[in-house]
Amino acid sequence: MTFPPMIASYIVASAAPSSSPVEAIRHAQKAADEAYKTTLDSTALDDSPSQKLFRRMAGVDAPSNPEADRRAALAAAAEAFINNLPMLTSRRNTQAFIGAVAYGMACGYIKGKEAREFLYNAQLALAAFPARKRKTK
Repeated sequence: MTFPPMIASYIVASAAPSSSPVEAIRHAQKAADEAYKTTLDSTALDDSPSQKLFRRMAGVDAPSNPEADRRAALAAAAEAFINNLPMLTSRRNTQAFIGAVAYGMACGYIKGKEAREFLYNAQLALAAFPARKRKTK
């Protein structure tokens, strides 16, 4: 789904800094919340040509429809959540990514096939990083 520039600016990726799973989830959830609120606010304004275009892009051709507006806001939130997942640049970030993907699945931001692809990529990333050195007793 493509969003108008006013919404897309809230969806732009801003990967979580090197973080724990909790921090990664907070970062992605904050982006999702902002996208959801902004989308709802922008779709509820009026029936101007830009609003009609937005609703058409969201797959709804009717005048202001609260259910369609909510679906568009949820789609924007899901896209924002995914775009703000941590990058797979370190073992710690990959673990945070896995935790955030699990949270995204529970919230409905990430669907089954997409989640499998994300988790497979995380598995590959973990395999590529050097093994942790175990402490000997």
